[in-house]
Amino acid sequence: PWAGFCAHIREMCALQAADRGLGDVLIRTFPGARALESERSRATRLSRQIVERTISAGLLRPDFVSQDIALILMANAGVVQAMGQDALEGSRRFVGLVLEALRGDRASPLPPPPSPPKVLRAMRAAAESTPRGGQ
Repeated sequence: PWAGFCAHIREMCALQAADRGLGDVLIRTFPGARALESERSRATRLSRQIVERTISAGLLRPDFVSQDIALILMANAGVVQAMGQDALEGSRRFVGLVLEALRGDRASPLPPPPSPPKVLRAMRAAAESTPRGGQ
């Protein structure tokens, strides 16, 4: 489960670093795009399953919640933006640091996560603050 969880996070962050348009889709909501939001819901369910399996195996810190993935992607978006042409290299380093911090055998208590509505609100705010087309 740990390898699958890490691959999931690494792949999403690498896609975000390689394709800024896709990166926008990963951290924003588009309420008017039903097909896109349907796929987002499906991806969220699958991510939740990966998280639950990895926690159950004792490999992911027990206080990790699936909406923490959105926080990782939002933070990675900042790294990608700041690193410019070196985005992939910076993203890989950031993801490596994050994954090491998430290992279940190294867990010490974290502050409580933001609620799912708060994360969704942040994603909506990000969508509203960016001009169309991710420019």
